[in-house]
Amino acid sequence: MSQRVVVTAAASGIGREIVRAFVASGAKVFVCDIDAKGLELLAQELPGLTTKVCDVSNREDIERMVAFGVDALGGLDVLVNNALKKFSPGWYPRFRSGVTPDLRRSGARRGVGEHLPALYPDFRPQWQAKKAA
Repeated sequence: MSQRVVVTAAASGIGREIVRAFVASGAKVFVCDIDAKGLELLAQELPGLTTKVCDVSNREDIERMVAFGVDALGGLDVLVNNALKKFSPGWYPRFRSGVTPDLRRSGARRGVGEHLPALYPDFRPQWQAKKAA
């Protein structure tokens, strides 16, 4: 059976290339992004792709998208959470000065990933598994 993959923020850039790679490997892929036109173009390029517009800064959008995507794929094997919420204003200068934001408390960890335990009770993000050990 081929992998069932969800990729967020995949209408362009790195996300789009991730999708292309998974499709080339035979995976069944679901893609979300806030860019409806970009999703449409990607779906035309890669027949069989399932897409949905989703704003990952909106909890209700995420809940609908996760349920829709998992249902469309018939399950989930891989999540590529490419979407990030924006950091607070001024994070970039801190990063450039060597003071990096704590990604464990940022949008990098929140978003789609926080809804997976509801769908998969045994799901434990890698950062949680390490913390528990």
